[in-house]
Amino acid sequence: MEKDTYKKDEQDIEVLRELYSAGQRDKETVMNLAQYYTNRGWYNEAIDILKDAIANHCDDYMLLLEYGNTCFRRKDYKTAVESFRKVTELKPQSVEGWNNLGIGLIQIGDFEAAREAFSKVLQIEPQNPGALMNVGNCFYNSRDYEEARNFFKEVIKLKPDFTDAWFNLGNTFIELEDYGQARISFEKALNYDPDFFSALKNLGFVYDKMELCNEAENCYLKAIEKCKADAAIRVNLGNLYLRQKKFDDARRCFLKAVRLAPYNTSGWMGLRYLALIKGDLNMFVRATLASLPRLSDEILAQSIEILYEFNQLSKAEEILAQADRLGRTADLLDLQKLLIAQKKRSDTEETADIYKRLCNVTQTDTIRKGLARYALEKGLHDQVIKYIQSMENPDDAAYGLIWRAFLAKNEISKAKQQIQNYIKENPESYDCWFLLARIEALRGHRIRAERFLVRALENGFTNLEELNQYSDLKEIFDSLAQSSKDRLLECH
Repeated sequence: MEKDTYKKDEQDIEVLRELYSAGQRDKETVMNLAQYYTNRGWYNEAIDILKDAIANHCDDYMLLLEYGNTCFRRKDYKTAVESFRKVTELKPQSVEGWNNLGIGLIQIGDFEAAREAFSKVLQIEPQNPGALMNVGNCFYNSRDYEEARNFFKEVIKLKPDFTDAWFNLGNTFIELEDYGQARISFEKALNYDPDFFSALKNLGFVYDKMELCNEAENCYLKAIEKCKADAAIRVNLGNLYLRQKKFDDARRCFLKAVRLAPYNTSGWMGLRYLALIKGDLNMFVRATLASLPRLSDEILAQSIEILYEFNQLSKAEEILAQADRLGRTADLLDLQKLLIAQKKRSDTEETADIYKRLCNVTQTDTIRKGLARYALEKGLHDQVIKYIQSMENPDDAAYGLIWRAFLAKNEISKAKQQIQNYIKENPESYDCWFLLARIEALRGHRIRAERFLVRALENGFTNLEELNQYSDLKEIFDSLAQSSKDRLLECH
């Protein structure tokens, strides 16, 4: 959408203004003055004089084209499209008119109409690389990646050094999950333009997907050298370091991303995940609060649930309070309020109302699991079983709730059978080992209970609050702790 510009010095512009003010408003004066304003970003001034001129010359091709281009640059895409339509009606064989119309239609999201406009260009010039490229972009934006790929390949046949075509082709192969061809495409783009930052960044992403960690890191670092202000690439590199368990390097990347783009959630999300791995709940809360306005209700509720499960109720309440201040309301957030109130033994009339309401909403698995947790604490064991059995995809925590409900109902054999079946596929489930230890302790089998408790602890069991509820298990745990302490003293 570029046009030749008239470069006038200030003296010439003053002459144009004087002529225009004096009533000399021929097309050349209007176009020169409008383009002067447009080149300086004074779009309103340019549009005003162009509209006045069009009012007197409504069928002038050049005025309408210039008016459309100026509206486009001001991001008034709807008006730009209207102007370009008039241009194509005046000159149906104008490649520029159809091309500009197609680009405008892409901006307003009408990809089908945009494709038709570019097809008009191809009817006039069948081998126009720009039009072929734009048709490919339309298919890409419509998620028809196979058609997009075909058009980008056609562009490259006509113009092998068209770096943007290689780049777009690489992006299309990413969507098709053909990372080998994506790699070739980005490498081609970089062969023709070694400074093509976006191609270098995306090549790093492809290496990352192909698990070529060293190559991915090198690409990301080179890209950072070319554009130190890009936050997204720091996040990509941070995620790469996370997978390699280079936690300090990952933290530096995410912190830099946050400094570069504090209102973008990607860096904060990386810090959130890293904080969980490192057990840094203060950083987890800080990152959650920083990105809270842009977190979905589901992710926000999951964040609160994580703190709930770590028994960090004050931190969970801090996030809920901030959500309230921002006017965030959702069933998932109400569910967390309910569970926290119950955990603190501070049920109120409000929480009772929340429970009644959530029992009657359209329930997701998350809500069913939360209600089951609430019902378990209330001793409503049949309700627990009902909620969990109605879940479509119960997770480890959900199974733990239903097993605890069976144990509370003294259906020990049923609970044990289900746990043993589950543990065959999930031998690292510390909750399974803990519950087996509890069952064996109930049956007076101390040696087996001790063996299972050790397995639970080895696999990451840390819920000492629950363990302390069972005196027999607490005694075994204390005995294990003392034995460990004694061995340590002997070593010294």
